[in-house]
Amino acid sequence: MSKLTFGNLVEDQEQKGLRDAFHAPAILCSIDLYTNSRGYANPEDISFVRFTNDDFSEVEPCEREQAHGVVDPFVKLDWTAENKLVWVLLNPGIVTNLVHSFEMSIPEMSDEEKSLREELKQCREEDPNCAECWQIEDGKVVRY
Repeated sequence: MSKLTFGNLVEDQEQKGLRDAFHAPAILCSIDLYTNSRGYANPEDISFVRFTNDDFSEVEPCEREQAHGVVDPFVKLDWTAENKLVWVLLNPGIVTNLVHSFEMSIPEMSDEEKSLREELKQCREEDPNCAECWQIEDGKVVRY
């Protein structure tokens, strides 16, 4: 029998119509609509996200290959989402023992990346009229 879990296609046509309920690992996170690689993301286009801090409470939009999970597909995101929390459903395999309190195995962000992100955040706070002008490029925070 095929694996009947998220992240797998099921080939057995006899399973069509099977009903089940799932325990799916999810984390309530804040979402940063601004990404260094793409500028501001259109909230309606966001699905794949990655964590941007070590306590797994903040995410930013990203490409599928970089994703740690997906934004709740049932929530309608808009430009006010940056001040609210959203459920992030985690990719299959990230959580090893699924219980209501779980550990995750995602490589930690380097100290250099943490420092750059903190510097970027500070620059954006100090220059709110041009927050999108600040980006991380080649290991430095620069203003465009």
